[in-house]
Amino acid sequence: MLFERGLNVKQVQRWLGHHSASFTLDTYVHLLEEALPEPLCLDTELARTLSGRPRSKNVSGVKP
Repeated sequence: MLFERGLNVKQVQRWLGHHSASFTLDTYVHLLEEALPEPLCLDTELARTLSGRPRSKNVSGVKP
């Protein structure tokens, strides 16, 4: 699948000829939901940052 190859939603939208990125996401979100990590708890992350403790593992794949 294109998302698994690292393409973002805008690239997939253009490649497939969809009229909008939201249409692409609406169409393929069921395939992406299985690959999504658990969401971060922002309160916990903020408390860790303020206390100087190391951050939790970056599960989003996005470089800080």
